[in-house]
Amino acid sequence: MLSGATLFLARRDELYSAANVMQILRELSITAVTLPPALLATMPDDELPTLDTLVSAGEMCSTNIVNRWSQGRHFINAYGPTETTVCATLVECAGNYSAPPPVGRPIDNTQVYLLDANQNPVPLGASGEMYVGGVGLARGYLLRPDLTAEKFVPHPFSSEPGARLYRTGDLGRYFPDGNVEFFGRRDHQVKIRGYRIELGEIENALKLSPAVENAVVIEREDRLDGQSLVAYVVLKPEQSATTGELRGFSKRVCLNTCYRPLSSCSPNFRSRRAERLIGRDCPLPSKDDSVENATLCRHARQPSRCWPTSGPKSCKLRGSESTRTSSSSADTRYSSGRLFPVCSTPST
Repeated sequence: MLSGATLFLARRDELYSAANVMQILRELSITAVTLPPALLATMPDDELPTLDTLVSAGEMCSTNIVNRWSQGRHFINAYGPTETTVCATLVECAGNYSAPPPVGRPIDNTQVYLLDANQNPVPLGASGEMYVGGVGLARGYLLRPDLTAEKFVPHPFSSEPGARLYRTGDLGRYFPDGNVEFFGRRDHQVKIRGYRIELGEIENALKLSPAVENAVVIEREDRLDGQSLVAYVVLKPEQSATTGELRGFSKRVCLNTCYRPLSSCSPNFRSRRAERLIGRDCPLPSKDDSVENATLCRHARQPSRCWPTSGPKSCKLRGSESTRTSSSSADTRYSSGRLFPVCSTPST
C-alpha cells in the first residue's frame, strides 16, 4: 500500500471455491496475491495477465505447485508460524524444481536458528529445530502461561534483556547458499490446507469406538488434490463397524470422513508405533478414481473425497482374510481384521 496499490480482502466463503478465486483475480486485476498451496493445486490453468507476484504460504509447497505457477511471474515461497506474525522467511523461486523448494532466508528484523536438542546450532546440512526471533514475535498464548513458557524460550544468543525465541517444532537444514529447507515436524503435528492438526487427537477419537483396536493417522500425498490425512484403522476381533459409526467419532476433531477399503495391505499395527512409516507402504486411490466420483461431506464448503469400490474386496492382515459384508458405499460395514484408510479434511 505504501507504493499506491489497493488492498483487497476476500471474504472467507469466497476462498473455498477455486473458481471464485479465479474470478476475483481477473475482475479486480489483482497484481499480487498470497494463496495457500492447497488452493493453488485446485485452481485451473487460466490466463491471469495482471498477476505479477504470487506468494505461496500456509503449508509446504510442492514441486508441482512451484513449477506450474512460477511461469511468467514472480513466485515467492514463504514460511512463518502465526506466533511470529505470519511471515519469517521467504525466497523467490524460478525454473524447474525436482524437489520441494526451500523456504528461504529470514526477512528483515527476524532471526531463524536451526538448533539441536541442547539449543546449539547445527552444522551445515544437518537437521535442526527451527527457532524464530525478532520484532514480530508474539507475547505468548492468552491465558496459557505453561504453553507460553514451553514455546517462547530465552534467547541464548542475545544480550538484550528479555529477548526470546519461538520454538516452532519444525525441522529444517541449511543449504550451502544460506536458504533453509523445511522438511517436517519433530512431533506429530501437521498442517493441511492451512490448519494445524494434531494427528494423535484424531487417532484417540477413533479409538473411542468400541470396535476399533488401533488407529494411525499420517499425512500423505493423494495425487489428486495435494496433501491429505489418511487414518489406518484395525477393528477388534469379532467386531464390526460402519462408515457412519466411525464418522461419529472422528468428526469430534475433524470434518466427516469418507472410507475406501484397501485391496491389499499387511502391516501389524499391534506391535509398535512405527506404523506411520509402515502405513506409507499401503496403497492410495489412483488417478483412475476420478473427481466426479467424489463424495461431499456434510460441510459442503470443505469436501472430503471418497473413492468408491466396485464389488467385495479382501484385505490380508495378520495372516487372516476377511471381506466387506455390504456393497453399499454409503454406509459399508467392515468385519474384524479389516484395515482401511479414513481420508479426512481438517475442521475449521
